[in-house]
Amino acid sequence: MRVNLNFRGILVLYSKILIKNFFLPTPCGQISTMDWEACAICGHGGGDLRCPENSKQGNGLEICSQFLERVAKYQDLQELPASIKFSEEHDADLFLRSHAKWHKSCHLKFSPSKLIRLQTKRQLVGESTNEHHQQSKSKRRRLSGSFDKRGCIFCSEVSGTLHDCSTMELDHDIRRMATELLQDTELLARTSGRDLVVIEAKYHFNCLSA
Repeated sequence: MRVNLNFRGILVLYSKILIKNFFLPTPCGQISTMDWEACAICGHGGGDLRCPENSKQGNGLEICSQFLERVAKYQDLQELPASIKFSEEHDADLFLRSHAKWHKSCHLKFSPSKLIRLQTKRQLVGESTNEHHQQSKSKRRRLSGSFDKRGCIFCSEVSGTLHDCSTMELDHDIRRMATELLQDTELLARTSGRDLVVIEAKYHFNCLSA
């Protein structure tokens, strides 16, 4: 009989240990399956495990909150430095109540300085992409925009002796030059969708024969 009681007592004690370490209720009423005796980041036990609540660098709750905020920002950037064993349901209060621990090396992977470098890099890439986009739009506007019809359709200069594009044959020759010979995108843009005879396009003889 005494053996049965001792065995029952061991089961009760073992159950309490399981509940404490593996099945702590979270604030939202869900069940956490974290092993709080292991590293909260990598999930492995052993090694130099450090508990935020024992830190001399500040308040334990504040340290946990700042860490989880950084993790969320790393996730937003889709640049997690390492896989993590906890989810969004694990907040700073639960970390503190559960006496969460982590390896120093695991914690350093989520350092503020690394996060700032990533954010800065992402911002610079975004600015560079936007600048390239704006330059492309500006170039397209310039190429497809109107030109001074008083000037040479080739060089746009209004000085010098200018001749009128007065025949459809000349219109065809200029378009062929732009497409096949010169491969001039600006000249192509000026001639595209325009009847050079109708708009009284002009040219320098030297530009035409160049």
